Amino acid sequence: MNMTALIARAYVEVQRTTGVKPDVRSRINRMLGRPVEPDFAALKAFRPGDGMVMVDAGANRGETIASTRMFLPSAPIVAFEPNPVLCTMIRSKMASDVAFTLNEVGLGDTPGTFELHVPFYKGVPFDGLASFRREEAANWLNGER
Repeated sequence: MNMTALIARAYVEVQRTTGVKPDVRSRINRMLGRPVEPDFAALKAFRPGDGMVMVDAGANRGETIASTRMFLPSAPIVAFEPNPVLCTMIRSKMASDVAFTLNEVGLGDTPGTFELHVPFYKGVPFDGLASFRREEAANWLNGER
């Protein structure tokens, strides 16, 4: 079994037994003052002009928002997230941020109301793989992954 599969198995087991998604990497990065992904360090050099707004299309757990705040503490951020569970979590984290707006909707090329499909593996939701297309969400978790 390769390392990625071992990590995924441990991740699932931690969430299944504790009910909490492990976010060790995010926590370590925050303690070290690093963004969640190294690419976000480029935001250090970014200076938004007057009236510019940062947009997070698919806010998920708010890691992009946290990374943006690390380098642009007062820039307006407008986020979109269709998963109500994640929206509750993000609103809690961002409650005191007056320059942050969260829209509890998904974005797409077709207007309408759609069901969000979140794949589960051994009772654990993989919300980052959610899709408005059932087959897309279901096909992510397979024997090869």
